Amino acid sequence: MKRGIICVLCAIFALCFSITVFAEEPAKTVEIPFGDGGTVTLKLVESFDNAEDSPSEYGTCTIENGEILLEGMASCVDRYGIKTPELKAAGKLEGAKYIVFSIENGSDGDIWFCFQPEVAGYGNVFLGGEIEGGRFILVDKEGNMTVETEADGWPETNNGRYGYTVPEAFQGYVFIPKGLVCQHQQWDKPLFGEGKDPKFEAVGFNVYSDEAAVFELRIFDMFTAEELPEYVPKPTPEPTNTPEPTPTKAPANETAKNQANETGADTGKTDDPQKKDKAGRGCGGFMPGATAAIIPAAFAILIAKKREK
Repeated sequence: MKRGIICVLCAIFALCFSITVFAEEPAKTVEIPFGDGGTVTLKLVESFDNAEDSPSEYGTCTIENGEILLEGMASCVDRYGIKTPELKAAGKLEGAKYIVFSIENGSDGDIWFCFQPEVAGYGNVFLGGEIEGGRFILVDKEGNMTVETEADGWPETNNGRYGYTVPEAFQGYVFIPKGLVCQHQQWDKPLFGEGKDPKFEAVGFNVYSDEAAVFELRIFDMFTAEELPEYVPKPTPEPTNTPEPTPTKAPANETAKNQANETGADTGKTDDPQKKDKAGRGCGGFMPGATAAIIPAAFAILIAKKREK
């Protein structure tokens, strides 16, 4: 009896253990700032930890420690078929409205960016530039959003594809609507329209520009995002009113007056106390007080002389 109970308990324990081990791990999510106090939740679909490059003659691609580094000079950086086992295993990206990459642009200028994935049953796949309502969204690390409704790189100048601008020194996230992905030269026909979830076999990127001479783009992770919340921009900081410094120079009229006082020049004002002093102390000046004291003294001397006689 006891042995039977023990066997049953062991079986239950083994079943629970197997369920725990083989249960699907919950998808990793990341929250990023979005506007004034808002956030957006991203679902990680590819870390690039086990990604493998596909050789190409345009530019160089280095994959190390889960980071893709695309580099080139003058010519574009063009990559197709980068193997992404996590993304391939994920299958359909259910509920995804946006394909999101965390990136950093270390180029010496703005660049044109194109996502070019592998999609089963289709040839060259790029980003469309003539899809109604199509937009390319940038969200920097502080949560500030920029929306591009038109591609700056056109097929005529961008190696036969559309490219969207990523500014120099940008650090943050690019949001690519799933409906912006299309087949080459079918620029107005999305592969993943409403109700159709995207599915990719591999990824690729094209980096080019009419401004930058040296390309350096780092791609860290790939995510998906659902509908974005309403964007409320951060308030613009009010300018601080700096008080005007106290003037260290005397006004012009005061300076002129002081110079006149120091040199003795007549400024034309008759009530200048310095002028009154100088008029009374001049060598030819008249001194009525002194004269009044001399006259009585003279009479006293004359009277004294008369008495002596």
